[in-house]
Amino acid sequence: MLPLVKLAWRNVRKNWQHSLSAILSIASGFIAVGVFHGYIMHVEGQFSEGYGRRFMLGDLMVFAESKKGEGSQDGIDFSFFDAAEKKFLTKNDQKIIEDFMAIHKGEIEQSVRFLDIAGMITNGKSNTIFAGYGIDEPQASRMRSASWEWNTLSGVPLFLSKDPAPAVVGKGMAALLDCKAVGVDLDTIPLVPYMKPTGTLECLRQQVQMTTMTASGQVNAIDVNIVGVMDGGIPALDRAWVTLPLPLAQMLTSTDELSMFTIKLNDGVSITKFAEELMTFARQKGSKIEAQSWKDHRYGVVYVKAMKILGIFRSFVLIIVIAIGCMTVINTLIKSVSERTREIGTLRSLGFLQREIMFMFAFEGFFLAVIANIVGFVSTISIMLLVNFFKITYDPGFISSRVPLNIDPVPLTYLMSAVGLCVIASFAALYPASKAAKTNIPEALSHV
Repeated sequence: MLPLVKLAWRNVRKNWQHSLSAILSIASGFIAVGVFHGYIMHVEGQFSEGYGRRFMLGDLMVFAESKKGEGSQDGIDFSFFDAAEKKFLTKNDQKIIEDFMAIHKGEIEQSVRFLDIAGMITNGKSNTIFAGYGIDEPQASRMRSASWEWNTLSGVPLFLSKDPAPAVVGKGMAALLDCKAVGVDLDTIPLVPYMKPTGTLECLRQQVQMTTMTASGQVNAIDVNIVGVMDGGIPALDRAWVTLPLPLAQMLTSTDELSMFTIKLNDGVSITKFAEELMTFARQKGSKIEAQSWKDHRYGVVYVKAMKILGIFRSFVLIIVIAIGCMTVINTLIKSVSERTREIGTLRSLGFLQREIMFMFAFEGFFLAVIANIVGFVSTISIMLLVNFFKITYDPGFISSRVPLNIDPVPLTYLMSAVGLCVIASFAALYPASKAAKTNIPEALSHV
């Protein structure tokens, strides 16, 4: 076997011109898989951090049972406007959930209470609809963690505001209410953890009036002061987004009920098991609630659709890479067989068996793939470092901010790609190898 390996390695070096073509093609496949999968992993990480941390959905959403199927299926919650039809978490429901969390406090990192709000907002000059949340502070800032604790593009977050009636609005809503950030262009800020803004927030009128319909059918209004501008995530929602402290939201809607709890679990805690235990505990207490991951909820529809599309592209890239790898190796070795017919005849006349000839060509394919994988790996890491260094951003279209074009390292993908390409190249070499092995010895020796 060792002589065959040596012969295969000699042939790769001797026929370097043909080998170079195959090496570059296979390396291109490695680069395509490594770079694209690294990009997908970064996007998935961005989505997960965005939903779980930035928008404070944690790992688990807990809400009234009838809330599960409400609202739009595109990730925008128009059920905000159906307050009279929705079921909220009553004080009894809240107590049951809080009792369960107290029992399992060792498994919980942080929880946040939410209340949907919606209605009309005006600054005396402009009127528009609003939708958003009332949230716990400072619990919400702790859920966002250090990365997204500061969640405003201009002004200050709710948890740092000294105003008795603060409101943070989406940047689209801020434009409608004649608010602008002086010294900074909000549309150019990429979707990365924010630093303390350098610009100042100026509004035609900082105080605005919010009006809503309560669950009892009455109209209620409060005055709030815009203290910050944030990114609402989706353009349609960004133009309507308002966030209030939970007590202020409950005052606006004249209720002590909640829309949902979100819970961030400690590392290693099973989300599915925790959710099932919570629902079982609640039902034993006579409360009908639902608990599920945001990935399974309608809020995660954008994430699921985006990952599905990227997954299709990834499969498409893999198919192309496999096809190119096979065709390149076959083409390279067919040329090699044609040019080395007399050499093959000599080896056969010296007693080399057909299977040994096939093994030799298979090893050639393997060596080509090994060299290509090394070239591909070095190139992939270089591309990743360059792209990440230049901090390129792009507009994905369905998100209201520009996002960074980053590539994450994916060691397991590199390993699987390398092994896969070696196997593909070795098997692809079997077709020309079988032709070579079956060559008639007298004809091979007399080949010109």
